[in-house]
Amino acid sequence: MRKGFTLAEVLITLGIIGVVASLTMPALIANYRKKEVAVKLEKFYVNINKAIKFSEVENGPASEWTYPTISRNYVQMQTFYDTYLAQYLLTTKVEPCISVPTEEPRVCTYFPDGTMAMMDAPDGIDINFYIKKRGNGCNFPRCIFTFNLNKPSSFYTSAGARYLVEPYTDRWNGTPEGLKTGDYACTKAGLKYFCTKLIQLNNWQIPDDYPW
Repeated sequence: MRKGFTLAEVLITLGIIGVVASLTMPALIANYRKKEVAVKLEKFYVNINKAIKFSEVENGPASEWTYPTISRNYVQMQTFYDTYLAQYLLTTKVEPCISVPTEEPRVCTYFPDGTMAMMDAPDGIDINFYIKKRGNGCNFPRCIFTFNLNKPSSFYTSAGARYLVEPYTDRWNGTPEGLKTGDYACTKAGLKYFCTKLIQLNNWQIPDDYPW
């Protein structure tokens, strides 16, 4: 009766395990990253809207807040943030950050889970949410996601939203199919601004056909 395995059998078994691991690990890692993205997106969405609700208790309805009136003006954006959001968000750092070298800085807020948000005020408050620190390959649609704090009577008000932060939906026709058409489409060829809304409509899960 054999009491063990030969060296050849052990090596063959290890080789088979290695092949199986090489085939399955990329998919497992990709699924983990997708889950991480979805969890952080939903967490930010919940926390930023809680902050607005708390702020409304002290500062009145968001529909009556004083919004920035000058497009991409850092002083006005920082004043808005300090007045209405700063004390209601748990952050590790807030600082000016450069997005376009020829324009004024944006307001960047950093959160304890390693994510950050860059806020700008062309009309309402546009928010680019980063799953990790800017740079180092951080781009749409794996790392950067778009939200909007809707300004009352704004031309850019997100479909169906009222003064709360929602995924960016300017120019969206309101249908799931509309998120995959047009310049802002969540497709490989589109600008991917609608990807955040697509994930939200999928119960904060990355869809199987997501342009990852």
